Amino acid sequence: NGQYPENWDQSEYLRDVSVVPLGTGDTMTWWLQNQINKSNGSTGNPAEITIPAKGDINSTINVPAGKYVKLTGETLTRSADFSSAPLFSVNGALTLENITLDGNKANAAEGGLVEVDGGKLTLTTGAVLQNSKGSAVRVCNGGSVIMNDGKISGNEASAGGGVYVFNYLGETGGTFTMNGGEISGNTAEAGSGVYITQSSTFYLHKGVIKGNAAPENVSSGGWDGIINVELRPGSNSNTRSIFDTPVPMAASFGVTIPSSPDSWGGGVYNMGTFTMDGGEISDNTAGRGGAIYHADGTCSITGGTISGNQNTFSGTGLYAREDFSIGGSAKITDGIYLVTGKKALVTSALSNSIQIEGMEGTPTDGTVVAAGSDHTISDADFEKFSIKDTTWTLEKNTGSQICLKAPASQQSSAKQITAFTIANQVGDTIID
Repeated sequence: NGQYPENWDQSEYLRDVSVVPLGTGDTMTWWLQNQINKSNGSTGNPAEITIPAKGDINSTINVPAGKYVKLTGETLTRSADFSSAPLFSVNGALTLENITLDGNKANAAEGGLVEVDGGKLTLTTGAVLQNSKGSAVRVCNGGSVIMNDGKISGNEASAGGGVYVFNYLGETGGTFTMNGGEISGNTAEAGSGVYITQSSTFYLHKGVIKGNAAPENVSSGGWDGIINVELRPGSNSNTRSIFDTPVPMAASFGVTIPSSPDSWGGGVYNMGTFTMDGGEISDNTAGRGGAIYHADGTCSITGGTISGNQNTFSGTGLYAREDFSIGGSAKITDGIYLVTGKKALVTSALSNSIQIEGMEGTPTDGTVVAAGSDHTISDADFEKFSIKDTTWTLEKNTGSQICLKAPASQQSSAKQITAFTIANQVGDTIID
């Protein structure tokens, strides 16, 4: 029970001994925090701590700045009575290898698994972050996550079921780099796999983001998926996040999270910087943007594959509310969906085909859908583009931009593309 035997001379016999935990959350939590506190690892040689038996965690384990720790071993599970905080808070450096963190979402309240607050988290072979009510990984305040292998799966949140890269109010954001592994089977109304807020960054070099989807019980409401403000716990607020709503926001920060009949970004929801030069985004599902919902910020796709994703409203592959960059070997077998006036910025010669699946708003004859960015769109690039509505065509104008060309009978009236789906959002005009 974590107690010294009665009448033992502790100074002589137990000078360097810790009681190995085998049961309660109190014991496991105390033991692990103690091992971290007394560790003497370094950047290139972290202190390795092996979890000897399965155990519960009943309060946040802290990895302080200046500590370099590698955890391996048995599964660590959130206690049913532990809520509203992550299992681990990382200000130093933590590596997870051949170990499972389990959020126990069927029995425990929301809290997430790891919050990287200015520190560094590395996921390697056999690292599994699963079953959490709350994002599995949250990274902020200049913190970074490097995922070389492992799996983030079966987690749920309002935004960023698997990964939430964000910034607290007045602070810098976080960075997540994916070099391998899998983010799969997570659920959220926005960014089921990954959510990236303003001032934050996600790099997809290798690995797979797949099989993420909106929860089945998404209800009616008005949230558009955008999170404007994230407040540190302990501030004058009863909520951590402030979400965009179609009505004026209350003067205080105590805003109830609205629900929605829709969902955004089955694989990725981006408001910050999303860069994809490899890897795969596949078999994800959302109302808008089955693979990626690009709401704001910078989105660059120059490699990797986007395929097999699904939507229930619009944007099978990429739903772009802002300009996005594309080039090189990027392979998008799913369609792209553009807000009228936004376009693809071609940064280099294209290797693969791109189909415009639809547009939000009222596009007209001459509406630009693609333009060069430090690259002149060639005839070969132009031939890579197609449009789903075959009553319209694409042409390259004198500025080497790709634009819509209406049939002659429609040009005088600037009739919209009738086969396109018009987004049903607050403030949109619905046109049959």
